[in-house]
Amino acid sequence: TNFTNSGNAGSITNKGTLSGSNSGIIANLANTKNIGTFSNANGGTITNKVSNEGTIANFDNKGILSGGFVNNANAILTKFSNSNNIGTFDNQGSLASAENTGSITNFANSGTAGNITNKGTLASATNTGTLANLANTKNIGTLSNAGTLANATNTGTLANLANTKNIGTFDNQGSLASAENTGSITNFANSGTAGNITNKGTLASATNTGTLANLNNTKNIGTFTNKGTLANATNTGTITSLDNTKNIGTFSNAGTITNQVKNQGTIASFDNKGILSGGFVNNANAILTKFSNSNNIGTFDNQGSLASAENTGSITNFANSGTAGNITNKGTLASATNTGTLANLANTKNIGTLSNAGTLANLNNTKNIGTLSNTGTLANATNTGTITSLDNTKNIGTF
Repeated sequence: TNFTNSGNAGSITNKGTLSGSNSGIIANLANTKNIGTFSNANGGTITNKVSNEGTIANFDNKGILSGGFVNNANAILTKFSNSNNIGTFDNQGSLASAENTGSITNFANSGTAGNITNKGTLASATNTGTLANLANTKNIGTLSNAGTLANATNTGTLANLANTKNIGTFDNQGSLASAENTGSITNFANSGTAGNITNKGTLASATNTGTLANLNNTKNIGTFTNKGTLANATNTGTITSLDNTKNIGTFSNAGTITNQVKNQGTIASFDNKGILSGGFVNNANAILTKFSNSNNIGTFDNQGSLASAENTGSITNFANSGTAGNITNKGTLASATNTGTLANLANTKNIGTLSNAGTLANLNNTKNIGTLSNTGTLANATNTGTITSLDNTKNIGTF
């Protein structure tokens, strides 16, 4: 049966097979069996909520659905498209695909959905069911996932992402103002612009190749790789691996980073108040402006450029084979080795063994050094503390 309305209709209920179009006003539209294609044309209005309890192959809205649309539990909707205005779209059944190029106030999925594409304005989207793919190329206000979302891509603008359950891959190539994860995300990728990212759950892998204003981790991150610009990051949880190949402003660690932190780019400030189990390496050609430690580090290895470093905690091995400016030890430094160029080393507490095979411009010791061994060039040294053993086989200027 083919149904066409261009006037005023009350309640339309389909219990058979129907295709139709509306360019007028329908008060109620309900389907309990089969609709092939139904088009609500530009200028058409369906006043109350459209209800599907059967099967609809294609529903195209170019008009106004004042009461929204519900695809009920056990119902099947193969394709839904909107290019005008909808209040609430609610899928509780099976939805193969949906495309919005207009405006939807609330999109809710508690059933099973395939591909959802937003090219218009979506004020709020909530998934408590299973959603295979969500693609946004324009505007979404809040995206809340409390179900399973296999893949989501944003190339438009997304104000807020809230995940409390499972997301496979979230890929931001556009603008993301804020995101909070208290569930599980397998892969998070940002190549666009992101504001505040907070992880209070499990984030297996995160990669930034764009611009990220703030990252805050209070629980578990597997691997975090920064190849873009990261203004500020704070870790009070656990990160397995941290690797930077571009720009980090300030990184503060008060938690645990398991593997060696690797800097191959530029870090303005790295402050460790937690545990760096695998140590820290500032690779050749990398730049680290300021490093501070007030807790525990295994090995700190500078092969690049280090402007300043201060230790008030414990470092097992400190090694410099690059260029370093001012190094201050106010804690415990079991072993320190310089094979590069070091401007100033000041010790006000304890150094076990200090070995210089490079160039050390100035050494100032006011407390304890166990063994001082010089096989390089030591331009100036001042000791008002205690040095247990001094061994020089090359050049000391003034001691």
